[in-house]
Amino acid sequence: MSLSLDGFSDEVLERIFESADRETLLEVRRVSERFNKISSKVLRDKKLCPVRFDMDEPLYLGYFGSFEFGVGYIRDVIFTIPDVDVRSEDFDLDDFLPEFMVINWMEIKGRSKDERFADAAKILDCIPNNWSDVINVTFGTLCFSPHEFQLVKAMENKLFKKLYFSWSNSTRPKADVSREIKACLAMFRSNQETLKLFDIKGHFSVAELIECCGQVDKASFVLSPHRVAEGDLNALPNLIESLVANPRTFELHVTPPGKVNEAIIAAWEPVRAVLHKKFFQDADREIVTLLKNETWNITLNLSTYKSGYSISFYVQHSDKRKRRL
Repeated sequence: MSLSLDGFSDEVLERIFESADRETLLEVRRVSERFNKISSKVLRDKKLCPVRFDMDEPLYLGYFGSFEFGVGYIRDVIFTIPDVDVRSEDFDLDDFLPEFMVINWMEIKGRSKDERFADAAKILDCIPNNWSDVINVTFGTLCFSPHEFQLVKAMENKLFKKLYFSWSNSTRPKADVSREIKACLAMFRSNQETLKLFDIKGHFSVAELIECCGQVDKASFVLSPHRVAEGDLNALPNLIESLVANPRTFELHVTPPGKVNEAIIAAWEPVRAVLHKKFFQDADREIVTLLKNETWNITLNLSTYKSGYSISFYVQHSDKRKRRL
């Protein structure tokens, strides 16, 4: 192969390699240093060798993951990065990450004021905007540390497909979290044009998150009751009306944390009331079909039961393959 292709420029070789599959490109890397460099670039640009990056422990792991029946989830570790190395002034991600691989899934969890949030921000700053198909981040405390604010800022314009974002489990916070809310909403908005799945748990209002939904296919919000009804209560009915007028595949779930109680029902009542007034003629009904034909099925479901409380909205295409993320 090298004898027949050596005469081509790097640009021409790159265009040729772009039509090859992953296995071929991995073999081409062995031909020569030049072919290795070009094929590695194509593998990265096309994200053909994605790895997961787990930051749950002080030794950060880059790995391929797979599930085997009867065995469970198996991690094939490709590289490791000690947290102390990330914190060094001369840290370079390419010293650890193989040159043909991309980090497209990050798991970030830590305690309050944990430096791993700053480590994650540093790593995100090292990678291109379109690498991170999935980020799963958990903030365990109500008030962010400087490291947590640093990570939220680094996540702006970095999310390409799915965001799983969990912020505290406090249902009645006494602290002022306006800075945290402002930072998170700025990050959500910056990614709304690229995200397809939006899974958020935290201290936001329905109106705030509806504004940030963008063009997602699926959204799931677990919202603390103390702020759920703040802002423009017409945001959700306006979204529903726009999707009835111009359907696209969409799924929304909005729930409070934990079991339902009188305080949660009271906090959520304004949201449910505006939906009932707009879409339900029978006050006792919990489910209404807003549109149903050969192509689309659009349903709104307001449920109250002993162990839960939810608002669900579905725009389902008759071809269910179109709903896959």
